[in-house]
Amino acid sequence: MLIELVYCSVASRVMSTEDLHGLLDHARKKNASLGVTGILLYGEKTREFIQLLEGEDDCIEALLSVITADDRHSSVDVMYQGPIKERSFADWSMAFRTLDEIAPSIQALQDVRADTTEGYLTFNAESLPAKMQSGRASRAKTMLAELSKSL
Repeated sequence: MLIELVYCSVASRVMSTEDLHGLLDHARKKNASLGVTGILLYGEKTREFIQLLEGEDDCIEALLSVITADDRHSSVDVMYQGPIKERSFADWSMAFRTLDEIAPSIQALQDVRADTTEGYLTFNAESLPAKMQSGRASRAKTMLAELSKSL
């Protein structure tokens, strides 16, 4: 069964751009081999990760075990897990965004600027839309779904 899983965690240290590019490169290769797609968000100021993973339930469960044991972060908290009919990130073994600059509204998603790394984009923003501010699972799903539209 195809599922999606959204989790958040805290990086054990500040991740440099090089660290993030290395992490992204490794994740893309591993996820491609497992048939896993998704997006990784990182907050430089808070050192927080939010990741959405899509794939077969056994692969996602195994990957979550690896992620939970990874010493690059702690406090892994599953925000949402459930079946899906289709992938939101089918074209990305791992897309990437920064959390610190996420758009305040869906309209602002059009102001995305691309970094030199494929799939690495940032947003210029101050706050989230009201519909993204209630409930952990719905907020995470809504934010990630809206981000997927801008890739």
